[in-house]
Amino acid sequence: MFSRTVRVMLVLTVAAGSTVLIAAPASSIKTDKVINVDNVRDKWKPTHAYVSRGKDGKAKVVWKNPSSAQDHDVKSINAGKTWYLQRKMLKPNNGNKAEKVFKKGGNYHFVCTIHSAKIGGEWTGMTGIVHVRK
Repeated sequence: MFSRTVRVMLVLTVAAGSTVLIAAPASSIKTDKVINVDNVRDKWKPTHAYVSRGKDGKAKVVWKNPSSAQDHDVKSINAGKTWYLQRKMLKPNNGNKAEKVFKKGGNYHFVCTIHSAKIGGEWTGMTGIVHVRK
């Protein structure tokens, strides 16, 4: 079998690894930008959200509806950069949110499909852009 020294080293290695895993869970990416609904004008606030990627090469953006007025949703549109954000309902003032972690620089367009329309191939109304700096 293993010598006492080898067993102690194995136990210490496993214990150290467990401590690291508990101290830094993989899903804990800080939010770099929050985009809120402006119900007065049916706009995103901000309409142009500028965010820089961190040392890990990622930028996290969160969409929220903190008002008490009306429903909104958020969905990606592929005007410029191709990306995907599944349509997510943002009910008024209930704490739900949509999140996206960006790993590449570029301009990412999004829309509230409830308060926007596609006219002549272009979205108008409640639209916005996330500008991810490289």
